[in-house]
Amino acid sequence: MIGTGFGWVIQIYPDESLSATIRVGSVLSWDDARASGKRPGQHVLFLRTGPGTPVWWGTGRVLLQEERWRVHGIRTQCEAIFHPPLPTLSEGGEDRGTDGRASRKVSYVWDNRALGATLGLAHYQERTPYLETGARDLRLTGRDLRQLQRLQPGLGGFSLS
Repeated sequence: MIGTGFGWVIQIYPDESLSATIRVGSVLSWDDARASGKRPGQHVLFLRTGPGTPVWWGTGRVLLQEERWRVHGIRTQCEAIFHPPLPTLSEGGEDRGTDGRASRKVSYVWDNRALGATLGLAHYQERTPYLETGARDLRLTGRDLRQLQRLQPGLGGFSLS
């Protein structure tokens, strides 16, 4: 992933029991994720969506997919699980500095507006690429990751490199 500057957020939908089967080392196939743009080794965050606040479930990496099956989705391997899962925190709340103290209200501009909307932190306009709307996999840029880490300090150890 050196030099790519982005990773992925993989959504676990509320009607899926995958959250019980995602364990460190488990390999999961995401048949409805887009293979386009995915390379082995890219980092992923697993996001459990559903009723209530979405939660960060764990981290992993994209695995090599046989070329003949690439159009059918991607495979990932789980590398870490958050115990307990980390809730997404609301945008516009207090920004916590490195000392952990609240300093001021903040507002973010998302590179991937669909990611911000999925987290309930932003609303996107019609110009959002249609493939991002409701997608299983959402692009995670370095700037969006830094914003997420400010909103949820528990993601501080996750990096894209």
